[in-house]
Amino acid sequence: MKSIKWMLFGITLLLVTFLIRCMLEDALYTDFIGIFGAIIVIYGMCKNEKQ
Repeated sequence: MKSIKWMLFGITLLLVTFLIRCMLEDALYTDFIGIFGAIIVIYGMCKNEKQ
C-alpha cells in the first residue's frame, strides 16, 4: 500500500511540474521537481513488483 501512495505522490509531482511549466517559461527548478517525481514513480513501481 505504501508503494501505491509513493506512486501517486510522484504522479502528482509530475502533474504539478507540468502545470507550473505551462505557466512559466524556462523555469529550471521545475525540471528538478519533475525528475524527483519520476524517480518516486519508478521507485514505487519497483517496490510494488517485489511484493
